Formats: sequence, C-alpha cells, structure tokens
Amino acid sequence: MKPTWIILLFVAMPALSQERADENEREKYPTSFAFQIRGLAHNRFVEGSTLTQTNDTVISSIGMRNGFSFGGLIRRRYTDQLGFELGLIHNKRYFNLASSPTDTNVTYTSDFAFTNYELPVKGLVFVKFSNSIFANVGLGMTALYKPSSVYAQVDDLPVKRSASFEGYAFRKFGFNVDAQIGVEYRTRNSGIFYLGGSASIPTSPLFAFISVYRSQNESIRVDQAQFVRSPYFTLDLRYYFPKIRNKGDQPNKGLLD
Repeated sequence: MKPTWIILLFVAMPALSQERADENEREKYPTSFAFQIRGLAHNRFVEGSTLTQTNDTVISSIGMRNGFSFGGLIRRRYTDQLGFELGLIHNKRYFNLASSPTDTNVTYTSDFAFTNYELPVKGLVFVKFSNSIFANVGLGMTALYKPSSVYAQVDDLPVKRSASFEGYAFRKFGFNVDAQIGVEYRTRNSGIFYLGGSASIPTSPLFAFISVYRSQNESIRVDQAQFVRSPYFTLDLRYYFPKIRNKGDQPNKGLLD
C-alpha cells in the first residue's frame, strides 16, 4: 500500500468513527415533537383573585377566572438525565368585570378574554423510575407576546348610563419565569404520554385594567389603572409523537451530508 493511501486511511478513520457516534447519539436521543393542552388556574398566592378600584363615585373590580392553553413543543435530549424544550403556546385567560356607582344600587357586570402567545425555553432534568416511566422537572423563561388590548361595555339605555372596561396591553412583550414537574410514560412505537403541572410568575403586568362610568353625558374614570399580573398554575397533558423510521434500504449519504 502506498504511503499516500495509508495517510488517507488514518485521516478518514476518526472522521467515520465520529460520524457513526453522532448517528448513534441521534438514534439514542432523538428530537421529539409534542402537542400540549393545558388548564390554567389563577395563582392566588402571588396575586389576589379580585382586584378593586374605588373613588367617591364608582367601585370597579376585576375577578380572575380559569383559562385554557394549547400549542406545540420540541424536546431535545443530550443525555439520559438532561435536555431542553422550546415551543409556541396560545393562552386565553378569562376575567369577570363589575362596576357599581355609589349613588345607585345597580351593578354593571361583563367579562372579557385576554389572549397572549408564549415562547417557552426550559432546561429539563429526567429521573428514571423504570424502563417506561420517567419523572422530569424543568426551569426556564417564557417570552410573551400580547397582540391587542380588549374592551367591554355595558349600557343602561333607559337611564342613559354605561360602564366600560379595558384591558390595555401597554407592553406588547414580556417575560415569565416558569417551573414544571411531571411524569411521562414512554413507549417505543406509540410515543410518550405526559401528565404534569407548572407555575408561571410574570416579571411585568399582563395588562392594565381601566374602568370608566358614564352618567348623563358625564364620564367618571377611576383615578388610576389597576395593573393585572395574572400569575397562574397549569395542569398539562402532552403527547410526544414517536420517531418515524423509513422502511427498506436508506439512501447513501452524499459528500454534502
């Protein structure tokens, strides 16, 4: 064998070995895609379930209700114990609204839903209970996008009175700090089934609540906006799709692969 071929062999062997190791690593820790649905419950430990605004003329309040969420996640594992996850989530939160003028016993009530989108990024730690059952905990940040403000109005036409409510998304972008814990059941051919929960703490308000009462062509606005942070707990259901393997002979990799 000529010396040139010997040199090329020694150069190519480590590269081929590394490529096979990378393929084995990808096979052992494949990237997974999941669909997620969540129930959202207000976190009363961080923020009260009802926030109230008052002045000499009007008492206004906003009450926190539950919501729902759905979206997709991508998980990448690097070892048996470590990985990370990112996704795109659609959230919808519901709120009860009330306005009570002090000169009458009438209470004007309404509600609205506030929508935002989340881009979560979390580091994950896995704990193995058996060959099929694993627990995981995660910690990370979520970027928020709030596309629009919301508005509701209640009219009392016979007496020419009305009350209006606005959830003003004064900042389009924000961040939450998130922590999660869950248990998953892994199968080889049917994917991964996950049940867990999480807590999300906003670093800034979700929106500013503003109430205006109008009587006989006179508008009375509560002195200042009420900032609503709306931290929440979740109950998470996820399904991670199984890795699809093509049947039959696989094409050889080209020089650019």
